[in-house]
Amino acid sequence: MSSENAGEILDYAVGEKIAAKIEKLIPILEDHLEMLEILSMLFPGKIWDHSLRALHREYFGSLEK
Repeated sequence: MSSENAGEILDYAVGEKIAAKIEKLIPILEDHLEMLEILSMLFPGKIWDHSLRALHREYFGSLEK
């Protein structure tokens, strides 16, 4: 497989599979943008412990309800 073909396959996978799912979430996230900004200011960086990850999962999980 040439690198050009691999690139086309990757573009397709990202465009069709991943981007489509993310686009569905954008309106939900936009509705809660202020809270997400506050969370990111309170807990900056990537050094999040398990309790903060659980908080984010709980928050995102309640968005869909």
